[in-house]
Amino acid sequence: MRIGIDVSMIDANKAGIGYYAYSLLQALTELDTENEYFLLTYNKELINDIKLPSNFSVIEVLGTGNLKWMIKCIPIVNKLHLDQFLSPSNLFWGCILPNCTTVIHDIAQVVHPEFFYKKGNLFYKIELNILLKRKGTIIVPTKSVAAELNRKFKNIKPHVYTVTEGLHEWVFLPQSTERNIQVKQKYNLPENYVLFVGTLEPRKNIETLIRGFHEFIKENPDYKLAIAGKKGWFYEQIYRVVEDLKLSDSVIFLGYVPESDLPFVYDLSQFVVNLSFYEGFGLPLIEANARNKMILASNIDVYREFDIEGGFVDPNELPSRIALAMNELKNKNANNFARISDTYSWKLAASQLLEIWLKTAK
Repeated sequence: MRIGIDVSMIDANKAGIGYYAYSLLQALTELDTENEYFLLTYNKELINDIKLPSNFSVIEVLGTGNLKWMIKCIPIVNKLHLDQFLSPSNLFWGCILPNCTTVIHDIAQVVHPEFFYKKGNLFYKIELNILLKRKGTIIVPTKSVAAELNRKFKNIKPHVYTVTEGLHEWVFLPQSTERNIQVKQKYNLPENYVLFVGTLEPRKNIETLIRGFHEFIKENPDYKLAIAGKKGWFYEQIYRVVEDLKLSDSVIFLGYVPESDLPFVYDLSQFVVNLSFYEGFGLPLIEANARNKMILASNIDVYREFDIEGGFVDPNELPSRIALAMNELKNKNANNFARISDTYSWKLAASQLLEIWLKTAK
């Protein structure tokens, strides 16, 4: 098969969808030596650290990876006469290419449009409706997202497959006292802290987490809250809540934490909290589990799907109840809990994707 992949979302600071595309591509390079791949990017240097076998070619089209760039790529894609095309994030490709496999990580803009810009919601819904009227292939990361698609859109024409995400290599780095000391000094981390990992955006429900933490430290004044993640959109209110509650000395914003440091930021924490209103997956929870850390999570369907042992609360719960859940969690030991990390592998995801392509090509 001749397979094209849009890799334009991969950037230097690996996170989110970019990290997804990077990891899946790397797994494909290790598994598939037979099919011919064509990687579309606007900057080939962003994938320089992936060792590409001879059956992988890079096509650089100058631009910025936006809609204008994708339109510019259409004639090039058509000339390649591809059997399959993979779009790890952009719905646009699935709207114009009959043989496109589109990854839909979640439908947050349908379920919670209030968390996004109105203009972005409009374009997303238009593209999604066009995509679902065409006979294509859709990949979702969890059964929960597949169920949502079927609930929200009754007459889905594409084939919908669940292909889970994988854990990144850094998650399996051995624990290190020396690295713990270095990372603790680098980020000025306290002895006891609760950790949140994720982009600063409304659906992550960080404001509620901060309010719950404010109640928690009334009985646990030696604890701090560390928030690891880059700024997304509508994040200003998060900082306002910290200021209003006079928590500037108790809440630490670490910003983007590179993968070389992140496992040790997990290791040094007491437990990990994520109270998202909505997610399509939940990689930080699985990462915490792999690093032997307890989690406190919102009781949304996708988090329950992971079957991770820990504490679960309603994301709309009162701060006092969240504080109570934190108190219960800090006294529990994760050492005897089951690890689920073996279930989440990028090589498994890549092999499932290849099987889907073989099936849909018939």
